[in-house]
Amino acid sequence: MWPEKEIGANPPPPAGVSEKEKSPRERLHRQIEAHGFDSLTSSERWFFAISWFIMETNGNAIHGYFFNHAGAHCRDAMRGLDLVGAVRTADILRRAIAVFPNGDVPTDHGERQVVLCDLPDEVQWGLMGKLTDELFQETEDVAGLVQKYVAAHRQEFPVLYEQADA
Repeated sequence: MWPEKEIGANPPPPAGVSEKEKSPRERLHRQIEAHGFDSLTSSERWFFAISWFIMETNGNAIHGYFFNHAGAHCRDAMRGLDLVGAVRTADILRRAIAVFPNGDVPTDHGERQVVLCDLPDEVQWGLMGKLTDELFQETEDVAGLVQKYVAAHRQEFPVLYEQADA
């Protein structure tokens, strides 16, 4: 299994915030619940997408990632992986996206599940299983690359820093 680490610089949370809410992913989740996914900056969207890609693939492999809600954000995750320099991990995700008809991964959860389940078994389980194995053997420090990028580009992550800077 590839390393599951909390990604991103973890700025100090405001006083009175629960342990669960202290993670960067949880801060973004609260923002999404309150104002929608589009209220995040482009960088916050890929940060959120990469953190869910890591969690889902560790728990459910690549097939499970696409089967579950997180798969809707695969393009954001791939864009972020490319941006921070996690090129080998981005390549694995890119090849997984390519198994969908015309490389089109539906953002609608139910539609994505139907399309995924309509793929031939050798693609759904064979190819995606091989990509998962490749991902688990990958040694690229995705979390470290993301943390380095976030620390150098704080202005792109206002939800992570606005309360900490106040």
